[in-house]
Amino acid sequence: MIKYTGEPSTSAFIETCPYLALLSYYIFSSSCQLNYSSFLKQLMFFSTIASAFAIVEYFLYLYNGISLFKFFGFNYGQVTSVSKNAIIDLSRNGQSRLIGSDLIDFSSVIPISLILNNKKNVNISKIYAWINLLLIYSYELFISKTRSVFIFTLMTFLLLFILKISFISNGLKKVAMFIMAILFSLFLFIKLKIEYINHLDYSYYHRVDEAAYYIEVFKNNFLFGNGLLKDVPNLLEDYERIHGFNSFASNSYNDIGIIGQMGKFGILGMLISLYFPFKTYSILKEKKKMLILAILVMSTFSLFNLSLVDAERLPVLAIYMALVDGAVRSK
Repeated sequence: MIKYTGEPSTSAFIETCPYLALLSYYIFSSSCQLNYSSFLKQLMFFSTIASAFAIVEYFLYLYNGISLFKFFGFNYGQVTSVSKNAIIDLSRNGQSRLIGSDLIDFSSVIPISLILNNKKNVNISKIYAWINLLLIYSYELFISKTRSVFIFTLMTFLLLFILKISFISNGLKKVAMFIMAILFSLFLFIKLKIEYINHLDYSYYHRVDEAAYYIEVFKNNFLFGNGLLKDVPNLLEDYERIHGFNSFASNSYNDIGIIGQMGKFGILGMLISLYFPFKTYSILKEKKKMLILAILVMSTFSLFNLSLVDAERLPVLAIYMALVDGAVRSK
């Protein structure tokens, strides 16, 4: 804040407050290590009930205009806010969507690992795991419509399934995974190129703009990035420093993975983003657990989009760290 003299020192404190959510890791970790199976059941129960409620409300609201569960009805509809003459449309393909429920999406690592794990080290049936996973997939397809998360969870399942098949040689496994990676990358490249060139999908081309902008921010100040400036600072020049110069489509650190953190915190943001995947990988080499592998894959995907160190997903990161602790301690 020494650099940004127009901002009060309290702004830096306010910007660091979301990271206090990581303190919940200590509570989650203790609970997970105390009773590993019970902790997994609680997370699965939450995601099952929340997904089911959201699906029921979505179709009731869509076809009858009925909103039974008010806590899910707050951001249904075509337009949710108007700011600086820019309409923020939270619909997708002309239909409303529910966003801001990352714990449901990222908890998919639990049923995926249970379904693909041959060892019966937790007292949870695979039938329940399948029901939970299918509800999460249905939630992502019909309710949140978060395409990247759906792709991440689906790719995690497919990658772990290939690794699990014991009758395929290691060489063929590597070939299969390489082919999957090539096809997936090719699909993303073609999709991104078509959508970006034709400007058909705001969420695609705007993220490309954001990534390009924050890469430039990082190059200009790779040590600290933009620093602890609040989202709407007092000075216009500081606002433009964070959000760019297009008032109709302001840039945001969120949802562009590690690049957003690099733009915000510089080299520290990059190290913070990379630490958990690398730490999880080092643990996986010692403790070959399916859940740890699933968390590693999902956290690696999050480096490209929907970063776990974005403020709204910090509770997910805390739970992931606790799950790794519990998996290490479990037999």
